Amino acid sequence: MKHTVLRLSLAGSLLAMVAMAAAQAILGTYSGYSQAMNADVNARFGDRGRVELRIISRRTRDIQFVRGTYDAGSKMLSAEGKVFIVTRMGDKLQFRESKNSTNTFEMLPANLGNIDWGSGWDTGGSGWGSGGTGGGAIIQRPPSWLVGEFDGYNRRMDADINLKVNALGVVTASIRYANGRRATEIGAYRNGQFSIGKTWYQVSQIDNGLRAQQVNDRNNWMEYRRHGSDTGSGWGSGGGTQPPDVPPTWAQGRFEGYSQRYRADLELTIDNRGYLKALFVYRDGRRETKNGWYRGGKIVIGGVTYKSTKTNDGFRLVAADSPLDTTTYRRVR
Repeated sequence: MKHTVLRLSLAGSLLAMVAMAAAQAILGTYSGYSQAMNADVNARFGDRGRVELRIISRRTRDIQFVRGTYDAGSKMLSAEGKVFIVTRMGDKLQFRESKNSTNTFEMLPANLGNIDWGSGWDTGGSGWGSGGTGGGAIIQRPPSWLVGEFDGYNRRMDADINLKVNALGVVTASIRYANGRRATEIGAYRNGQFSIGKTWYQVSQIDNGLRAQQVNDRNNWMEYRRHGSDTGSGWGSGGGTQPPDVPPTWAQGRFEGYSQRYRADLELTIDNRGYLKALFVYRDGRRETKNGWYRGGKIVIGGVTYKSTKTNDGFRLVAADSPLDTTTYRRVR
């Protein structure tokens, strides 16, 4: 009897080992095509059953990021309301949607280490499933005025940001902090918003650039102007669809002040036609020129509109979008 029990125990252990081997987790990156979705599909299987899917529509070229979990025992992958049965076929994986068997496709191992896996999703530690673009986030094609390269300054971060938005809606932010540290964050555009890392901003168009305001913190905002624009030496550019007004004599000439918004010394030159040129001298020694104009008692500098008020030896500018952004300019000529 003892021998029988021993043999049964050994058999049970062997069966358990076989079951464990059969239920080994899938790790690595795979690529395939789903005819039912008419989409190219990339998959990344991580530890603890974590899965990321990157689905690129061949019709619209929209990119959808989906997070899910894979259970090696049941061979089921749950991802944003859909369940797939995942079957190993040699090196390949077969995906079959449980409620739509026509959506069956195969994926091959692929080296996908250099592609974007979700525009800022947290893929490590306990942060799995938090932040980022959210489940099933779709990167949408942005409007034409948002496509390109822009420069701005974020007061909250005390950093200059170079922003690049491509025609598919992928956002790349190159950040240079005041202490010299540099970082790069990847984001995405959708529904009038874009992300930088895990932070989402509502975006709107301004003259020759854009304004971004954090979705859940209206005090964290910034303005970007199109990279390389408004830096020419010619007068009369950037005046909008209407010509500038002839400014009062107290607003004509050359003036100096300090801009808290840009953390820079400014030299403003305004001619008798209402055209303006602003020389920015930043703390790190960089120098930059932006154009602007005077119209209706307001002055525009690099896309930012200010209300102007005469002072004893110059004028005071108050930003229309932020009353705390106030600068006094003193006449120097």
